[in-house]
Amino acid sequence: MEMRLIPDPPLAWETRTVPVAAVAPVAVPLSPALRQSVARWGVQQPVHLTPDGAGGYQVIDGRRRVAAARACGIDLIPAVVISGGSPEARAALSLTLNATRAPNPVAEAEIVADLVQRGYSEPEIAAATGLPVPAVRKRLALARLPDALLAAVASGEVAVGVAEQVANLPRPEREAAVAHWRTTGRLRAADLRALRQAVVTDVAASLPLPAVNPEPVPPPPAALVDLARSFRAGGIDRVRWLAWAAAAWAAAEEGGA
Repeated sequence: MEMRLIPDPPLAWETRTVPVAAVAPVAVPLSPALRQSVARWGVQQPVHLTPDGAGGYQVIDGRRRVAAARACGIDLIPAVVISGGSPEARAALSLTLNATRAPNPVAEAEIVADLVQRGYSEPEIAAATGLPVPAVRKRLALARLPDALLAAVASGEVAVGVAEQVANLPRPEREAAVAHWRTTGRLRAADLRALRQAVVTDVAASLPLPAVNPEPVPPPPAALVDLARSFRAGGIDRVRWLAWAAAAWAAAEEGGA
């Protein structure tokens, strides 16, 4: 399949001072050092914005600087306003600029999801932005989480690594993790381990008990052993293996296999 290129500019660049109130709010964690620096010196490095078509601006690059200025009560900030070009080109530019700074996984996830919705493949996005394909896939998985959970990741309430684990869980475990977070307001790696074990226990309890077989269990077929090895090599632990095995068994029974 031929790889498409994300349309290049022309993009128009203009440096100006813009009101902070005109910039769409973003939820990002602020370090004390950045907040103190902005409070004392203001925003020294221009942010990159694009007009939203309604008299305001969306942030292409500089979400933390915008948030710090808003938190410090600063009214005006320097900005490079980028207009023209295609939405895809502006999204690719945003990913490229973000990749050269401290990671902002939630913002990158939103941009990657937007490009995928526009019909671009993971390799095409990687080629246009310089992000490795595995990083593009990670961000795309992250974008599938509920908006409220993504906001918690952006604010630092939930660790990015934990959110990435949740995004890659099988559906029952993922839904249990999100429900736990909504109920408790907390989601940590230890919570995920406990939830995954609980899901496996529930699945096992829902299956009918087989008749007791006095004969010893024969060795598993070589194909099953090879499959288990490939799962282990791919980082799949025993808990998830058992959950998938139980689900596969149930699906086979429903299909009459």
